[in-house]
Amino acid sequence: MAKKSKVRPFETKRYLKMDGTVMYLFDGSTHNWEGPAVIHPDGKTEYWIYGKKHTKDSWLEAKRDTNGIPPAKNPMFKTGL
Repeated sequence: MAKKSKVRPFETKRYLKMDGTVMYLFDGSTHNWEGPAVIHPDGKTEYWIYGKKHTKDSWLEAKRDTNGIPPAKNPMFKTGL
């Protein structure tokens, strides 16, 4: 009987490169919702979402947009009629 793999198909994986750089990949793309997706040994960080590089501010904005509230119920989108 074959063992079942415990690897989930859609999870962010952490990789440590030979030079000490830490990279987070999701579905083959550089991606991390929890923090920087690339951390260099000198402390420099890079923010990536689904393979697209972001500044820290644009990453925070994109992360804030994933709160799960549909626009119809989000007070930010309400109009006074």
